Amino acid sequence: MVSLQSDTRTRIQQLVEEASRQEGCELYDWEFVGGQGAPVLRVFIDRDPAGVSIDDCANVSRCLNLLLDSEDLISQSYELEVSSPGLERPLRQGWHFAKAVGGRVKVKAHDFVASNRGQRSKSFQGLLRSFADGQLVVEDEQGQLWQVHLGEIDKARTQFVFPKSGSGSGRVKRKKEDA
Repeated sequence: MVSLQSDTRTRIQQLVEEASRQEGCELYDWEFVGGQGAPVLRVFIDRDPAGVSIDDCANVSRCLNLLLDSEDLISQSYELEVSSPGLERPLRQGWHFAKAVGGRVKVKAHDFVASNRGQRSKSFQGLLRSFADGQLVVEDEQGQLWQVHLGEIDKARTQFVFPKSGSGSGRVKRKKEDA
């Protein structure tokens, strides 16, 4: 990650929130990362319940670009990307986990975590049963409960599950019509 001073990060956070709010969206997350070329300011926005459209991303990008240019917070050249966090979105902040309760998640911890049945693993996935006081509880496919504190998590993300179709084959049976 490209280094920004604390006060600069705070001000960018405020501007990103302001631009998102002005366009009727919610700031989900943002990061300033380096690469081969210019660093990239990535902004992830959301909108409940319909989700984010391409127009939302373009509008937030235009608004944020104007705000950032007027304050000239980032001295080097950089790219600005605004998008949805996606279906399988990263979970980093407490409110991300709170919003994901009832959905499927995949979690990787810094160290081994014990389930309620004594199994130990650094990674597990399943239904996010609860999130309170920084603790999350995930129930896996075997009914094991994994409890881990937010500070012990290396990576976490939601998991999209494709809906099951009625017949399972995707084919539609048609009745032959009598001639």
